[in-house]
Amino acid sequence: MNHRPFEDWLLESQPLTSEQKLELRNHLKTCTSCTALTEVDMALRSPSLVIPSAGFTERFQSRMAAEHKQNRTRLFWGMGLLGLIVVLAASVALFELYSTWGKSPSEVLVTVISWLITMISSIRTYGSIGLVLLKVTARIIPLSLWLIMFGSGFLLIYFWATSLWKLAFASGARRLS
Repeated sequence: MNHRPFEDWLLESQPLTSEQKLELRNHLKTCTSCTALTEVDMALRSPSLVIPSAGFTERFQSRMAAEHKQNRTRLFWGMGLLGLIVVLAASVALFELYSTWGKSPSEVLVTVISWLITMISSIRTYGSIGLVLLKVTARIIPLSLWLIMFGSGFLLIYFWATSLWKLAFASGARRLS
């Protein structure tokens, strides 16, 4: 049975000739698929207003207040943790300077400069080690295996991000604005 013209007639909502109307009515008597399509189309064309259940506003406001309180708590702990990290970093820096407190300004300057040079040279050393390891592994592992590893990593990150996105919308999570 060819449903194509009947589906087109039902979905396009164009005026039909009397022959087409008769043909459509006869087809709808025997075809459950097209009958269901007609019922869905009629249901979508005549939307009914849904009245919220009693207490909807109160529940919504209490849920928003709970979310607001939860966000404030998260912000409080996050800012506290950030403050603790800043205090610890400042304490380490002050301890380094305090160890040279009784010394002359030139010795303090030399200490600070040597500390910065040590940090920079450490970063460069670790970078060089990483580049050597990358070059060695690039020659050992064939190109096809690299492509498989990067493709798998991309797919893993993609599925992870997609599942987080779906989970966020499924749980009703919202963006903070």
